[in-house]
Amino acid sequence: MSFNVNGVPLRVDTIQFRNLSGNSFSITRLDFYISNIEITSVTGAIYKSTKFFYVSARDTSTYHFTVNGLPLTGITSFRCCIGLSASQNISNSLTPTQANLNMAWPDNMGGGYHFLKLEGHYIASNLQVYGYAMHLGKNQNLVEITLSTPLYESQVSNGIKLAMDVAKWYNAPAKIDLNNTNYTMGIDSLMAKLSQNGKNVLSITN
Repeated sequence: MSFNVNGVPLRVDTIQFRNLSGNSFSITRLDFYISNIEITSVTGAIYKSTKFFYVSARDTSTYHFTVNGLPLTGITSFRCCIGLSASQNISNSLTPTQANLNMAWPDNMGGGYHFLKLEGHYIASNLQVYGYAMHLGKNQNLVEITLSTPLYESQVSNGIKLAMDVAKWYNAPAKIDLNNTNYTMGIDSLMAKLSQNGKNVLSITN
């Protein structure tokens, strides 16, 4: 995986990026799960994985993950989810690593795990700097992504390169203005918007 904001490589802890609402913002934390990987081969065969992977933009060791049994031929499409399926999204069900413990979703808010933690700072309309926390969880907000990006066998021989454009979490189809929305956890209407926008955040860059 790699990360960018409007095509500019991600740098954490610096207010240098902008979204479509005109907010200048930084990213201090970007943690999420990738799951339900499904790849369609040029032969028509569909390969599915039940594995899930924790990814943190601050930890490059989480940028690479391996799924066994995937096609060595070219592919016609790639699907995955940001978040965990309902069978995995159960409180205390994951191995209690520090990462998984930090992603726990409070039981009094439905339990399970955070699908996404996107945090940082922004310059408000009054020119003051405030923090934001765009958190996503609960089964109905699983982000399902389909990338119809045909790749030849030679292009996938060294793996599939996924890029996340962080600005797209704010941009479409729901334009999110941090002056009005800087906290989403437990607010169903806002998490639904974030989930819809999440369908657009990944691309393949092979």
